[in-house]
Amino acid sequence: MPDHRMTAEEILELAYDQAMGIISKIELRDADLNSLELQKFVLDGADLTNANLQNADLEKISLENAVLAGATLQEAILTRANLVSVDLARASLLRANLLGADLTGANMARADLRDAYLYLANMAGSNLERADLEGATLVRANLVQVDLQRANLVRANLLGANLREAILIGADLERANMAEAILIKAVLSKANLKGARLLRASLSEADLSKASLVDATLTGANLTGSDLSGADLRGASLDKVNLTRANLAASDLRLANLRWAYMPKASLEGADLRGANLEWVGMAGADLTGADLQHANLTNANLWGAILHDADLTGANLEGSNIQAAIL
Repeated sequence: MPDHRMTAEEILELAYDQAMGIISKIELRDADLNSLELQKFVLDGADLTNANLQNADLEKISLENAVLAGATLQEAILTRANLVSVDLARASLLRANLLGADLTGANMARADLRDAYLYLANMAGSNLERADLEGATLVRANLVQVDLQRANLVRANLLGANLREAILIGADLERANMAEAILIKAVLSKANLKGARLLRASLSEADLSKASLVDATLTGANLTGSDLSGADLRGASLDKVNLTRANLAASDLRLANLRWAYMPKASLEGADLRGANLEWVGMAGADLTGADLQHANLTNANLWGAILHDADLTGANLEGSNIQAAIL
């Protein structure tokens, strides 16, 4: 462990010694590297546990398999850095710049990434369980199969991000921007998506069971085959969404806007649709057994072959709707 403030030259010498086989591993635990310029350095496998790298310039640095657990990287520059399989557990990356960084398979559990800039970052297969990403920019980031269980993503910008098969159980995504994001087969059960923007998002076969989507905007989203059972969708904007074969059993859709929604063969058993706008909705073959449709607007709705057994249609507007072959 260094007993004085390290210089870039000393670190370069350590990197050279490692490359020549003189030392097997670079030891920089607890080192003070604040504001150093280490662009393009190769420090693969280095031990930087609890090191201070605040404001350091680490552009294009290679830290593959390095250990930075508990390290301080606040406002550090890590653009296009090689951080494959790096250990950043509990590290502080507050307002760090990680533009285009490769974080494939990295461990960032409980890391502080508030307001971090991760535009185009590759984070596939990384562990971000309980990480704090409030206000972070993750536009077009690769988050395929990432573990974000119970992570804080409040107000995060995930525009166009790829979250295919990501695990977001219990994650907080309140007011997050997820427009055009790819969430195919993602697991978002019990996640908080209040006020989130999911315009034109791809959510086919996603698990949103018991998730909160109160006042969320999902206009034009693809939710084919998704599981929204028990979800809270009060006041949500679901106009023009594709809910083909989706499971909405026991969901709360009070005052939700489903105008022009396409949901053939969807399951809405026991769903609460009181006051919902279902104008021009396509619900051919949908199962609405026991659904509460009191005062819902079903003007021009297509309910051909729908199952309406025990459904409550008190005060509902069915003007121009197609209920041919419906099971009443």
